Amino acid sequence: MGEAPTAAETSAPRVLVVTAYYKEDRALIERTIRSVATQTAKLSGAAIVDHLLVADGFPQDWIDGEDVRHLRLDRAHADYGNTPRGVGSLLAISEGYDALCYCDADNWYQPNHVAMCLKGARAAPDIDYVVATRTMRRPDESILPIADEAMTGHVDTNCFFFLPGSYDFLHLFSAMPREMSSIGDRLFYAALRLAKRRTAVIKSPTVNYLCLWESVYQALGETPPPGAKPSVDGGAVDRWLATLDHRERTIVARLTGLPLSAGPATVGGAKPAEASKVLVITAYHGEDRATIERCLDAVARQSVPVDHLLVADGRPQAWIDGVGVRHVRLDREHGDFGNTPRGVGVTLAISEGYDALCFVDADNWPEPNHVEACLAAAAATAEPCDWVLAKRFYHRPDGSWIPIGITGRDVDTNCLFFLRGSFHLLHHFAAQPKEIAERGDVVFHDVVLERSGLVHAEVAEPTLHYTCWWETIYRAAGEEPPAGARALPDPDRAGHHLAGLDPRRQRIVARLIGLLPD
Repeated sequence: MGEAPTAAETSAPRVLVVTAYYKEDRALIERTIRSVATQTAKLSGAAIVDHLLVADGFPQDWIDGEDVRHLRLDRAHADYGNTPRGVGSLLAISEGYDALCYCDADNWYQPNHVAMCLKGARAAPDIDYVVATRTMRRPDESILPIADEAMTGHVDTNCFFFLPGSYDFLHLFSAMPREMSSIGDRLFYAALRLAKRRTAVIKSPTVNYLCLWESVYQALGETPPPGAKPSVDGGAVDRWLATLDHRERTIVARLTGLPLSAGPATVGGAKPAEASKVLVITAYHGEDRATIERCLDAVARQSVPVDHLLVADGRPQAWIDGVGVRHVRLDREHGDFGNTPRGVGVTLAISEGYDALCFVDADNWPEPNHVEACLAAAAATAEPCDWVLAKRFYHRPDGSWIPIGITGRDVDTNCLFFLRGSFHLLHHFAAQPKEIAERGDVVFHDVVLERSGLVHAEVAEPTLHYTCWWETIYRAAGEEPPAGARALPDPDRAGHHLAGLDPRRQRIVARLIGLLPD
């Protein structure tokens, strides 16, 4: 599927339908694809409706030949589709879609679904999300004559239609721990309601839901079909929460957006280095093989075990599949200085239960002790540490060192090391508008981290090698900047961008970048 038009190129709203799939039969997925392709809003030109399928570890090659977008995650996540939905949501936000919704691979829409949701979005000022209603269907597509649950406590994932006013909440789907994912839509809806975001409801059903819950068939006096499932044990989540200490409950509350009662006190700081599961995320775009190989080699030589994930921002290099690292390929470039591929990596790290993560861009490389030094700094804090700031050496494009001393705090994406206590903030990276992305690390540090009140540490000596393209650094060292060097971005760019927006859009962007609380 080709590049979608930008908002500036069309007045029609752009809608992304995200379909998470796992091992569903081709016939089911084809039904979902047809239902999106035949949306009346799409066929009439009233909206641009794109369809993104995200494979949760088991991609089906035939999908590449359909008129859809297709993203392959490199492993399954066993969280009821929350991780692939979270990745799709992140891409929708980054790519400037006006709305997004979910249609799981075993469900399908009525032809007027998107049209009715867009109509609902216009029903009142400042609507943040729309709730559609669903029809329960048997495997043969016949209707189950049973009323859905009251909307006061539950909205099915497939019935949400999100507008930008709710985008700052969508990371919660993939951020919630796997142990809570069986009731993920209930928890997510509770967080939305707690935030009092404005909603509109479509009362006429437009979502067809393939029902395989045994209890529904039994309530109707029917024999459940093959493959039917018992009801989810909602008490399992409460039992799991009861095993957590105060620190862990605090982290879970941050990741779910929900208040939780305090658990038993915990003692000590971060986990020792040998017990930590760390993911290094490398965003890459057009770097040459030798540059990427230098990064790969440096990460492989870390003095403590780490996993390495490379995320291609629209220009994948096939040789990476054979070098023993993880590799995810995004289907287009995002032009945001790596924020989107980093955001995809963050989504996977949080979902997969990593204890810590950091970024090493493809043209940079860490010292062998980089991760160990960050973990040691974190372990030395009196209270559990949430994030660490490392230091960097500056290098010319040929790899030689630039002899310059940096006074004061030197903030760069590659110098940030995150532990679980800060994971709930990381969605702000990819949510930043492209207009401020070049200065995104400083905005994230100054606007989000410094204001968060989280516990942080600093590494005393540089452990990261940074390829420098800033003219100012070369001139400070008394050198002529190399070809391709550029001026530092305007430090007031974020403020100027916000000032040029209408009040409603200002609030939305401020929430997305973390200037306003979620």
